[in-house]
Amino acid sequence: MDRFRNVIPLTLVVLLGVLVQVGLLAVETKETPTRAAVAFTEAFYKLSPGVADHLCRDLLEEDNRIEERFYQAATEARRKGFSDAYPRMQLFHLEAVVLAEDETSAQVKLEASMKRAIHPAFAYFLRMWNMGATYHLDEVVDMVKEEGRWKVCGYDYALII
Repeated sequence: MDRFRNVIPLTLVVLLGVLVQVGLLAVETKETPTRAAVAFTEAFYKLSPGVADHLCRDLLEEDNRIEERFYQAATEARRKGFSDAYPRMQLFHLEAVVLAEDETSAQVKLEASMKRAIHPAFAYFLRMWNMGATYHLDEVVDMVKEEGRWKVCGYDYALII
């Protein structure tokens, strides 16, 4: 019986740790305006076609401005002698702060450092060895809640070529 007395506290600590992890996971999966803004920004600077999933209906209906911007950036990069992937950026030190929020809308301020990311590992090596130009992002993104999800409804990002 004495040998179980040593195991019981350890078992209780492990169970408590598991319960805390499950609780933290549940909180982490909740969608917030900042997470939606960060996901949109990362997809935008990676020139991902999935960026349209983060746009509100109004921006999707206007005309395909984002696809047009991506095409123009790739065309400009080719004209300068680079590959289509040249305008891609990797974001570092990303900070997102909610400026205003209510039930259906929010404003999120994003600040980040960016490096060229022709290949996913390229930006990390540039950052590690402090090489290449570092660009700064400082934008305010307007968000709206549509169908239970936060969507971007106003942004003014520029692709760097």
